[in-house]
Amino acid sequence: MEKATDLETLRAILEARDGVGLASRDDCITVARRLKNHRRIGLLPSSKEVGVTGVTLQLAKSFVELYDSPVGVVDANRRWPGVASLVGEVPISFSPCFGEVWIEPQVALLVPNATTKTGAGVFQLANMVEESRFSHMLCDLTGFWQLGEHLAAASLLDGVLIVGRAGHTRENDLLRLSDEITPSRNLGVLLVG
Repeated sequence: MEKATDLETLRAILEARDGVGLASRDDCITVARRLKNHRRIGLLPSSKEVGVTGVTLQLAKSFVELYDSPVGVVDANRRWPGVASLVGEVPISFSPCFGEVWIEPQVALLVPNATTKTGAGVFQLANMVEESRFSHMLCDLTGFWQLGEHLAAASLLDGVLIVGRAGHTRENDLLRLSDEITPSRNLGVLLVG
């Protein structure tokens, strides 16, 4: 697979891999405006068939465009890494738990060390959130499915945006996830594709 080191190449690879178009630039700008006051945002797929990596990157670019400050994109999915697998080796440089690679001048990809232990990803995410030096952090919560991991991860963030795929995601999946997220942290639903 082609290794990518910049945001546009990553987006193109993700679109080709997932076989679905991502959100439009205007939609991402609108979402970034609405989420301005939320520094740490989780993106939770409505099902295992929905990829959030591409829209996470698009939103990161929109935050940079609107607010001209650095954004951290956390690929917290250690079981099935999305972006991390596309950029190659990520040096451990941010903390003992996370590696960092800049995929654009103001967009950093933050990747926890690989783990197969249930719950370890939540601990690593807690360390990342605590040490954050970015104006905004966007966290791909894919992979937090066992033993309520997504709920524990969501509790570390300012809010969670549920991501669904237009024409594929069922309303009952969105409602189920929406009911599980604390109302004050539920940022709504974003349909892509």
